[in-house]
Amino acid sequence: RGGGGRGEVGGGGGVRPKVDLKGVSLDVVANGIPVVTMDATSPLHENASWMLQTALDSVNKADSLYEYCQDAAVEAECRRLGLSSEEIALVRVKQEGLQDVKAVGTTGKRSVMLAVTIALLMHTETPMKPLWQELKAYKLDQMFLALVQSTEAPAKREGRSRGGGEQRSRDRGRDTGGGSNDRGSLEQSQSRSPDGRAGKGKGGGAGAGGGGGGGGRRRRR
Repeated sequence: RGGGGRGEVGGGGGVRPKVDLKGVSLDVVANGIPVVTMDATSPLHENASWMLQTALDSVNKADSLYEYCQDAAVEAECRRLGLSSEEIALVRVKQEGLQDVKAVGTTGKRSVMLAVTIALLMHTETPMKPLWQELKAYKLDQMFLALVQSTEAPAKREGRSRGGGEQRSRDRGRDTGGGSNDRGSLEQSQSRSPDGRAGKGKGGGAGAGGGGGGGGRRRRR
């Protein structure tokens, strides 16, 4: 499904510009709710289930970690993106203490799983170091980081690029090795990854190799 004019609607000002990246389209609506469209060509497609399991530190089936819910305001903003009611799969995390974390997938369960994983990174302060380590192993960390970074307001990204006095930013600054400003911004935006060094994974490429790497994980369903 083409992007069209998605992400450019005005009105309540609750929609941020859409991001398209290797088979994944990401919008953010309402108070920071990610809306994910993903097709099978994305390297993240076959890895979405274990990513969510790892983010929530759970061995349960990925689709048991969230439940469908209703929110008229969120659904209205999704429709303003050009989505039909049938395409909008609005869910929230089941885990106690995280039930306010919501996300929308538009192309099946795997898009929902990826959206929930992004939402967790947006709305919790848990480092999720195991998730970032696994993503690096399959060389998916930079792609996923770009998605997460795109959900942040420009002012917040700029503040992080300056360090902001945060320990995690200082840790990342030591690891960037004085690279370009763009690379530094990406590294520093990995706020949920205290271990912000460049990946040295042995998985395949970010394409077929990334998808194939997920197949051997014990948590995959």
